[in-house]
Amino acid sequence: MQTVQTAVNGVDPRTGRTVTGTTAGVISGKYLPVVQARLKQRTGFAGEALMPIYDDLGNLTAYERSMAPEQLSALNRNEHLGDQ
Repeated sequence: MQTVQTAVNGVDPRTGRTVTGTTAGVISGKYLPVVQARLKQRTGFAGEALMPIYDDLGNLTAYERSMAPEQLSALNRNEHLGDQ
């Protein structure tokens, strides 16, 4: 069976989240103000990029953590569609 998923450049247009499986999770809820404060102070998150997720009104709702390149290479993912 084949599953088709709508994405624009690897991002779900409904949720704003990455659909490629190359992220290390979402930061939201009660942790969002903590992350925003640390970003303003420029402390923490060394080697990790945080990608903002906005709702349909343009309000920041979460951050998605990008996966560090050395961790990404450790996944050893098979991206050949014929093997799936």
